[in-house]
Amino acid sequence: MLLTTCIIVTVSLILLILLLLQNKKDRVLFMELVQRMEQLELTTPHQFDKLSQEFIQHMNQQLTETKETISQQLKDDLHTYLTYDQLRQNEWKQLIENQRNQRTKLQYLESALNKFPDHRDFFEEYMELLKDTLKNATDRAKPTIIEKMNHTSRIFFDHCRAEDASFAQQVKDETIRLGHEFMEEFNLNQERNLQAQVNKLNQFVLNSKENMEGIEKLDESINKDALKKYPYLLQQYQMITKKLAAEIMEKPSEEKIQTYNLKAVEAFKRAHEYFKDNESTVKTGGTLREVIKELGGWKLQYLTQPTQIYYQNIYSEIFSKLDANIKPEMTERILKAPTKEM
Repeated sequence: MLLTTCIIVTVSLILLILLLLQNKKDRVLFMELVQRMEQLELTTPHQFDKLSQEFIQHMNQQLTETKETISQQLKDDLHTYLTYDQLRQNEWKQLIENQRNQRTKLQYLESALNKFPDHRDFFEEYMELLKDTLKNATDRAKPTIIEKMNHTSRIFFDHCRAEDASFAQQVKDETIRLGHEFMEEFNLNQERNLQAQVNKLNQFVLNSKENMEGIEKLDESINKDALKKYPYLLQQYQMITKKLAAEIMEKPSEEKIQTYNLKAVEAFKRAHEYFKDNESTVKTGGTLREVIKELGGWKLQYLTQPTQIYYQNIYSEIFSKLDANIKPEMTERILKAPTKEM
């Protein structure tokens, strides 16, 4: 009885894994075998071996049949999947071929490549369309297109079949080279444009006839972030804007300019009247200081055209009547006269 129990335990352990993989019919068979072993009196190893071999042989046959069934099922599933995948590719291919709008076709190709990243036909057509788009694109749009080309060529290279690896590597390298060429050209054009804008802004600031609105519009059009890439241009721009800010702070209001001109006209009038009353002493330099006090020190850039004309007439009349040796003195003293602020 002890031998029979040992046999049952041993066979049970050996066949446990197999039983887990078998169907209900095999489990029933095992239970029947156990019952038979309990009913038999196995007194010799030969009897035990014979019975075990018969059962193992049966289980091996069942396992082989099960493996063949699973293998065939996997083949069938794989075939179904591949057939379905090919059908999907053909559907997308037909959809793309029927599309005439280039932008929509690009979107369809992007979607198709997301689903089939190793599809060479989709990849080649997509890259060709991007190249055509790049030719007519603006400088602002070109970086985005080139980035798409780089990204797509990288994805295709990572997913392509072995037979397409060389082609994928070639396209990826070409796309990278194209990107480098564009950036070199872009940076060169950007630098030239910025230089022209900075020069124009400087001319605007130097030309007092330009209004602030024109200067502000030009300044707004300058790409400040791009300027940081070119230190020498950034320095020029900062010097110009600093000069402009100083002029804005210094520029008086219209009301102040008008008041300043009225004061200048009164001073020129006093100088003229004093000269007429004291011509003999002024022309010899004796009382020239009284005339200098009224005529000198005015900021001509704030004098209006009528005021300047009046000034020139008074100055010319007085100057013409001075003794020859006094004329240089008057000129020098006018230039050195204290500035009359607003």
